[in-house]
Amino acid sequence: MNTIMTTALVLSVTAIFFALVLTLSNRYIANYGKVKVTINKQSPYVVDGGLTLVEALQESGITVPTTCGGRGTCGLCKVKVINGAEGLLAVEKATLGNDVLAEGYRLACQLKVTGDITVELPDATLAVDKYDCIVDKCLTVSGNTRLIRLLLPENNSFQFTPGQHIQFFAPVYPENDTEVIRNYSIASGSVDKRVIELMVRKNSEGKCSTYIHDYLREGDGVAISGPYGKFTYEEDDMPLLLIAVDAGIAALYAMLNHIEETGSRRKVTLLYFGTTEKDLFQEELFQPFDGLNVTITQKMTLSSEVNEFGIIDDEFEATFERLVQENESLEIYICGRKETAGELRKFILKQGVPVDRVHYQQI
Repeated sequence: MNTIMTTALVLSVTAIFFALVLTLSNRYIANYGKVKVTINKQSPYVVDGGLTLVEALQESGITVPTTCGGRGTCGLCKVKVINGAEGLLAVEKATLGNDVLAEGYRLACQLKVTGDITVELPDATLAVDKYDCIVDKCLTVSGNTRLIRLLLPENNSFQFTPGQHIQFFAPVYPENDTEVIRNYSIASGSVDKRVIELMVRKNSEGKCSTYIHDYLREGDGVAISGPYGKFTYEEDDMPLLLIAVDAGIAALYAMLNHIEETGSRRKVTLLYFGTTEKDLFQEELFQPFDGLNVTITQKMTLSSEVNEFGIIDDEFEATFERLVQENESLEIYICGRKETAGELRKFILKQGVPVDRVHYQQI
């Protein structure tokens, strides 16, 4: 038995060693020279070969959205490649699917640029700017969530629609030796064009959230880019149901802020689900909405999954049925983890709510 275990251990270590050697040699030894990246048939950018397309675009001053840290699982960095792409990776097939791949899309975080390449990017991505901000305020709003208020320099403004997100650039710090970029939904209203608020949930393995929770201080300078995203608030008088799971609260909180700032009397129900007691927010966070036609419910679930032990239980079904009966029409926004948001949407559509009234964002 000991011999078998020793052999297995040796083989595992050997495999890890050769994988590491391959990765390092591919990054530092392979020399692809300079390559050209052409975007929307404009003049090409010249970058070092061997970078991922995300890295090559960043060197060219263009930031594409991503939430998965380059693991290829969120799909937000998909880019249409006209020519010059190398072979598909398994993660691209799993994330994008055959139909999207057939249209020429690739994951920019996975696609390595080893030669000249031509891509198409949406005008909205090219129009995104990068901003230098000052941290104006840091507040703890739950056991694991920090609200940070960023202030743009005078004569600068940030235009966005509630529901959109930004990319946050976390610099090198003692526990991390490279810059890290992560997406965070904007939590503030859209009236004050110099203010951007974020609600960042602590992830013990998250390099960016660790920086924000453990190192970021009031007065520090930070960089962001944006805005990004098509999950946006639509002005209407229709009663509104907001469903947030864990970190999904931020985008919906921005919608509440917008309703408060614009003096809307829109009827709103917010259902927030956290998976631990630390996820539940301090009541003070919702005090600005006391004078509005808003009902807010926080609940700790046994799971973030949508099943009989999680969000869709008898209480949720009864609440949803009551809202449908009380309101002739209902507009719904859902924001949460990929599986959770998708399953909630499926459940709601099965209840007969028109598809164009159900908006959801996976984070």
